[in-house]
Order: sequence, then C-alpha cells, then structure tokens
Amino acid sequence: MRRTALPLCLSLATLAAADPSLTVEGGVYRMFTQGEQPVLVVDGPAGTTLQLTSTNLFGTATGWSQAVTLTGTAQRLDLPKEVGYQRITARAKAGDKPVAEVDLGIVPAQPAGVRPESFVASNTSGVRVGDEAKLLTKIGVKIQRGHYNGDGAVKPVADGSAAPLDYSRVDREWNEARAAGTWVLPVPGYSLGNGEEGRAPLAKQIKMYGPPRSIPEFVASWEQVLTKHPEFNTVEFWNEPWIFGWTWAGTPQEYRDLQTAFCTMAKRVNPQLRLIAGNSVMFVEDHVEGHPESWKGLIDGITHHPYAGGGYPFFRGGTQARTMDHGMLVNQRMGLPYYYLTEGGSEYRDDASLGENTNNPQNAFKVVQYTVKAALVGCYQSNIQWEIGYGPKWTLCNTTLGVLHSLIEDRPIVAEIWPAHELITGAIFANPRHVDAAVKALPRAKDLSVRWTVPVPAERAQDATKVAVVYANTGTANDRIDRHGTLTITDATGLSAQDASGKAIPLTGTKLVVPFSEWPVYITSDTLSVIALRERIANATIEKVTAVNLSACSLDLPADQAQTLRVRLENQLNRAVKGTLTATPIAGGKSVSVPFAAEPAGLITVDVPWAGVKLDATNQYGVKLVAATDAGTVERDQVLATARFIKRTITADGDLKDWGDAVPVLLDSDRLKGGIDITQYLLNPNLSRPADEKTGKRVMARLYTAYDDTTVSIAAAVDEDKLTNISGSPWIREGVTLPYQHGQPGGLNHVRYTGDSLMLTFGFRERVPGHGRQMNDPWAWKGFFCDSDYHYVAHTTVDNKPQLIQLWDADSPRRNGYQTVAEPWNTAVAGATIAITRDEKAKRTIYEMTIPRSVMKLFDPKAPHLRFSFNLINDEAINGNPILRWGEAAGVFDHWY
Repeated sequence: MRRTALPLCLSLATLAAADPSLTVEGGVYRMFTQGEQPVLVVDGPAGTTLQLTSTNLFGTATGWSQAVTLTGTAQRLDLPKEVGYQRITARAKAGDKPVAEVDLGIVPAQPAGVRPESFVASNTSGVRVGDEAKLLTKIGVKIQRGHYNGDGAVKPVADGSAAPLDYSRVDREWNEARAAGTWVLPVPGYSLGNGEEGRAPLAKQIKMYGPPRSIPEFVASWEQVLTKHPEFNTVEFWNEPWIFGWTWAGTPQEYRDLQTAFCTMAKRVNPQLRLIAGNSVMFVEDHVEGHPESWKGLIDGITHHPYAGGGYPFFRGGTQARTMDHGMLVNQRMGLPYYYLTEGGSEYRDDASLGENTNNPQNAFKVVQYTVKAALVGCYQSNIQWEIGYGPKWTLCNTTLGVLHSLIEDRPIVAEIWPAHELITGAIFANPRHVDAAVKALPRAKDLSVRWTVPVPAERAQDATKVAVVYANTGTANDRIDRHGTLTITDATGLSAQDASGKAIPLTGTKLVVPFSEWPVYITSDTLSVIALRERIANATIEKVTAVNLSACSLDLPADQAQTLRVRLENQLNRAVKGTLTATPIAGGKSVSVPFAAEPAGLITVDVPWAGVKLDATNQYGVKLVAATDAGTVERDQVLATARFIKRTITADGDLKDWGDAVPVLLDSDRLKGGIDITQYLLNPNLSRPADEKTGKRVMARLYTAYDDTTVSIAAAVDEDKLTNISGSPWIREGVTLPYQHGQPGGLNHVRYTGDSLMLTFGFRERVPGHGRQMNDPWAWKGFFCDSDYHYVAHTTVDNKPQLIQLWDADSPRRNGYQTVAEPWNTAVAGATIAITRDEKAKRTIYEMTIPRSVMKLFDPKAPHLRFSFNLINDEAINGNPILRWGEAAGVFDHWY
C-alpha cells in the first residue's frame, strides 16, 4: 500500500475530526494476540464529553467504562487486554444514541510456523501478504488456497511445449505467505492465468476461464511448476469447472481429458503428491465418479464448496451439514482417503451490524459451527473463504475463529458426543495419542479417523488437553431457536470451560453449568480420558430447551370421518422423554390426549384419535398440538389437510372434469410468509386472489392425486399471473449459440431455473439403497427426502409444448441430466400423458398428467401411506423465493428442509 507523507506543520489538533471518532491502535485489523495492549484513540471537537462503554460478544456490558472530555487533540486510553471481544461505544450521555463505535478482538496465541496438514484453511482469493497475512496468522488460519498463475500473455507455442510464463511474482507472494506462517494449497486452472490468450477459442468467445487452448501446453507448463516445487504436498485441480458455467466452456469429457492428463503427469513427477479435485460433490457425482479412468489411481480425494445456508442467520435448517456429509459419502463410495472443503463459510447480512453488515453475532457463531461440523463429517481439511466468514472487517468472526483455532490446531477430532441427534452437537478434539481401543469403538469412529494420523509437532507431543465443543440449535422453529438453554455437569472435577470468546466460565459450586445455545462453548480437561470426558458431557443435564419437536402428518380420510392422526415427535434431549400429547382442532372439536415415550434422539409416531370436524371447503384444518413432558411443555399450531390418492380413472386433457368431488390440497404462498397467525388465516384464507396486487403477489395451487389399476394421476390448478418457461430455447452467451437447449435433457440449465414448473417426488422405501445414509446409521438424516424413488417435472416449453420428464427412477443414479450429457433415464416419461392449459382471463394454469404404473413399479395401493411431495416453481419469486414447497406448507419440521 502506498503511503503519502503529511507536511510536518500539520498537528493532530489540526487534523481532528469534525465529529467524535474512535479508532484502535496496535494489532492487525483490530485483532490482538493475548498480551498485546490495545489502545483506544478518541478524537473530536474540543469540549465534547463522551461516555465510553464496552460490550462483549453477546452484547452485554463488560464493566469497562470511561468519561472523556475531548481537548481537540487525540487522546489514548489503554483498553482491557483479556482474551475476548470488545465493542466500544461513545455517547454524549447514557441512553443517547451512539456517536461513534469501534470493535476489537483479543485471541490466544496460535501455534507458530507453517502447518501443511492443518485442518484450518481458507480460500483467500489470491495470496494474502503483508497485514492480511498477519491477520491469518493471528487468528490461526494456517493454509491459503489460491491460484498459482504465472504472468504474461503469450502467443501460442508448439503443441506440447510449456508456456514461457514468468512465475517470479507468484513465487515471491507465496514465499512471503509462508514466511508469515501460512502454508499454501495451489490450484492449477484458469488456463495458466495468462489472460484470454491461454484459453480455448470458445472460452475466449463466451468469456469463460477455460478450457486451456492446449492440454499438452497446460500439462507441460505445470510439469515445470511441480518440478520446481517438490515441497507442494497437496494440489487441487482446477476451480469450479461448472459445465458452461463459471469456468468451463466445454463438455464433461473435455474436463475429464484435462484432469486425466494433468494428474497422470503430476503423479509421475511426484508420486507422493496428494491430488484432490471436484470443487463440488454434485460435479463429482455428475461427471467424475462414473468415469474411473479419470480418477482411479490419480486423485486422492474429492473437494466440495458447501455454501448452503450461508446467507441465513442459523445453520439449524440442516442443508449445510447435509451437503458436507453428502460429499463425504461420495468420497467414501469412491474409496478415496481424503475429503476436503476448499471453499465455504457464512455471509448472513444484518443492517444492525457494526461496520460491514456481515460483522454480526450470527456469523460469529455460525463459522464455529461450520468448522466443527466439517470435522464431525470426517473432512480432512475445512475451509472458510476470505470475507465469507472472516476478514479485515469481520472482527466478531475473527475473534471466535481465533479462539477455536487456538484450541484445535494439533488436536484432531477424536469423538462425537451425540451422533444420533440433529439439533444438539458435541465434538471432542485431542492429541491423536489419546485415541485408544475404546475411542475406536465409539459410534462414527471410522468417519472421524481420517485425521488421527496427522503428525503433531514435538513440542505438543505430550499434550494432555482434550477439548469438547458443544452447542445447540434446539427450538420450536428455525426462527424461534432456544436462547437460554443450559448444560449441567454435576461432577466438575478435572473440568474447565470457556465461552466462544475465550472467557472462562466459572464453576457453580462443584457443578459446571454452561450456556447451551447456538453459541459454542468449550469444555476442557487435562486429566480425564476422551471416553470419560465424553461420558460426563453426554450424560449431562440439558434444561431450558425445547425437549421435543412436533409435526402432524396429513389426514388420511375426509376430515369429518373418525380416523387416526399421526403425529411425528422427535426427542431433542440426551435422555428419554415421556409425557402426554394432546391434539385439539382449532375450529372446535374434541381434545384427545395420549401418552408417549421417546428415547434420546428418537423419532416416533404418536397415534392420536381424530373424532372428525365439520368439513371445510378449503381443506384446511387447524390443530393445536401440546406435548406435556417431564422436560417441559411444547406447543405447536399447524394446518392439516386431507391428502390422499383416491381411486379414479383420469383423462389428462387439462379440464379437471374427471376429478369431480375429489378434494385437493392447497399450497398458498400467503401461508408460507413468516410470522403468519394461522388462526386468522383459517378464518379468512381468501382463496380468490385479491384484485389489488399492491400488497404483493400471491400464488396458489390446488393439487389432486389419484390412481387406478394402470395409472397414477396428478393434477394442479395454479393461480398465477403468468406461465412462462424458456425450456427448449437455444443456449446463447455473448452472442454465441451453442448446440444445447435450455431446460431439456442433454441440454444446459436445469429446468427448475428456466421458468414455471411442477416437480413431483414419490418415496415408497424408507431409504433408497446405496444413496445417503441408511436408517441404521447414527448419522441418518431423519428428514432427508432427496433419496425419493421417483422424481418428475412437468413444464411447458418455449413453444408451449407440455412435457413430463423423469429426473430419476428407483434404480437410476441421481445425476443431473441437464449438463450437455443425455442420461438414459432422464427422458420423457414413457407412456405418460400430460396436458398444460392456460386461462389468461382467470390467470389460471392447469397441469394434468397420468403416469403408467408400469413405470412406477413401487406404487402399491395396499400400503397405508407413501411419501409424496411437490414443489411449485414460479417465476413470480414470491417472498424472494421461486420455489413453493408443499412440505413447508404441510408443516413438516423446518429443520428437515
């Protein structure tokens, strides 16, 4: 950074700000190592009196305060230098709005030196040097992932020759980064980084980064790099080679050809080099796994970028953990030893944040949860991207990550505390020497064992400290997460604890009582074994949290008939819970109570007699569920519907006349708005869409289901402003037309992104064999639905032709068939009929289709229940989301998204 000298005649008084200001001297980007003295610089107009106060990570007062009368010259105050986070606020007087604020963090010292096998890495979007590298070192980020690109645009050379690029700049930067204590994870790609000259002609035309103009040139150039750098221990091949997407203007086969050539060369140059590739589990499944000639014996692991849920204020929804775990399962299926995250993080934005709108408490606890979950998945290395989870303006996250990293560097994960639980999390990190036979016999030990052989520096070889990280995402809903839970260990002998900012949590007599919420807490011991520490925490008393979650299934029969209401109840506690479940129809009806008992982490179905209520034309029936348990009472209001496949023969002509008095389920975008009062909604669902659209758009769909001896029939009447889908139109970019069509199998662009459509999914088995974690696995995702047996999508095309496309069937892979490769199962449903009609005057779309039961062989009318759901894709993007989910409208647990 270039600095400009000020004339010597200018004094601090002359430069005083017109308004009061607070700045912090020392450290790096307001981050300090324990023992360093932070200094607060206060400046502003002379005569102004400021009241200075400090709050901590959780927004509570630290006890530090000062009154300062400004003199017109900057004044310096020493701040407390204990580990933790401080937000300093200046006010004219107590209660006034802040006139200036600044924050800083103090973290424990990190282990010194480079750590090539560290768990803690970052995609640094280019090599960070200078103060930025010092920030990495200060908060314990040990590995920088970035492109290793030479400089200089070059003319084409003879095929097979290396490009004459200049690597002096990148070598200088990487040497400086390593001198600062960070190792490097180089990424070959982007056509050697030498501008458009190095790209294939089509890549240049449509402004993508690759493929390179010549595979032999690319491979030969990198052979020079790898020969020059035998110290590289791991190399990740290419970056995000999405097919005709972010970086790859070519087919999957062209990508595999380059990967095969590169990896063959790299293994020849350095047989010990660890090669990883993929950048997303979806890409690996779609384009790599099924072609072992491109990876078997060539790569040592796959990589993944789990951004799912990054923009939300919580990770409770589960998508982020599941996508991480999906990658681990595919890596295991391929028989590879290493699984890496090489991008990811959290970027929730909050206008109330200090400074950048990402410098907020939500990101501060999410980045710790992200890292801990990555370890629990069995990743060899985690990754949080620069400025997507930490960075110069992310002081809250810098602090929580610095505390975490100081505790887990050289201490790999060794055990999970509550493996079967979805909403409470516990992990133990320790020196690998503490992994004995008892630890190896724990649940999921095989998944975690990947890091047990990581080398530990000699000075840490006898480390006795075990570190447990615990946190909870319990609550009645994603937006109503418990904030005041506690975890109590009766016998605290040999234990100590600290919060996410590194502050010690004192004992309460002989007990250890720690907060149990989204904020992670560390419980450590130098004397207990891993097994003993795990037992103490696993059997601790958890209180002041939502003990169970409730979700009623749809009604099987018309609501006025006596039947059984099935209520799914999930126990979130680490002990058995028993009690009484009461169901009361909101519109009036008899309350019925039944006893229940659920084992820890148990998911049970409680059968509650339903006496019947008066039929409602909207097929919506409110019910209040109350679980009075020995761990507290939980209530939930829910809207039910009768949802059943009736026996009826349907002709798919887009008329709906064959459905007669069949009762549809209702999917209403208004019902999916957050914070809605369902009691008021039931009183006035307003099924005719309001004429005045000033209050916002609204989409409603009524979906009908039926079967007969030969077919399964689906119909949907959708009230929406318009029906559009560009499926079938040519794929054009930068004026170049490619031989691929939008939203067509074997084309480009998945149909869910091309416009309006109706997606249907059927599940007849508890789990699809070989896909996802089976139900006997401790980590089986109880609400996982992507393993359904049959998946279809109904849509129009650019020329208004109705289509019913099979995305997968019971026995096919689950690959994406919209990436230039025609998958044999991803075709029009054989023998199906479909009509999609549009009434512009009524603003109504009708989908009607029949599917031969010979195609859907698992459909069994004799079975009492099946899993069925649908998503309505609409280009109105109601509430900012183009997908309206029946599962959400039906009240399924929101942490099962």
